[in-house]
Amino acid sequence: MATYNGALYLREQLESILVQLHPEDELIISDDHSTDDTRSIIASYKDPRIKMIMNTGKTGHVGNFSNAMAHATGEFIALSDQDDIWVEKRLDRMVALLQGLRPHSLVVGDIVEFDSNGVRANQRPLGPTPANKYLQMLYIYLGRSKYCGCAFLFRRELTRYVLPIRPILFHTICLRCFVPLFMARWCTWKRRP
Repeated sequence: MATYNGALYLREQLESILVQLHPEDELIISDDHSTDDTRSIIASYKDPRIKMIMNTGKTGHVGNFSNAMAHATGEFIALSDQDDIWVEKRLDRMVALLQGLRPHSLVVGDIVEFDSNGVRANQRPLGPTPANKYLQMLYIYLGRSKYCGCAFLFRRELTRYVLPIRPILFHTICLRCFVPLFMARWCTWKRRP
């Protein structure tokens, strides 16, 4: 998870993630020098699975995600923005799917967006995407993609190909460049803009 001044939705998000983690799992939180209550909220959780990492300087969202991925030690990495709410059993369903999909290295789910009042604002079902991976990357870069990084679960082995991520790129593009993609339509993800 990457954070920067994300206190508003952080408790709800942490609760939705922690309930899904197994004892051997970890929640890596990379913070980009938040000035609100983000760090104190994270510190209030005495869960040994939470590992808080401070960036050495302000890195922006791409560097923040890169830092979080670099510190992960588990077999799988699930990305999370600071305002996401994981639906029940999201992690177990996506891991089970990916375990059965060798040689695939990444799965992605739908997202449902809510406004700041908790009212459903938009659903972005995956639907068909261009078969050409370069066209897919262009769609991601232009914001026209049917999938986004906050709904990714991937094998940690991918990090050796994509890290460190250059600031001019997006982590979503870097991951997509190196993997055959399988879209898990039924793995719904909720997120607040």
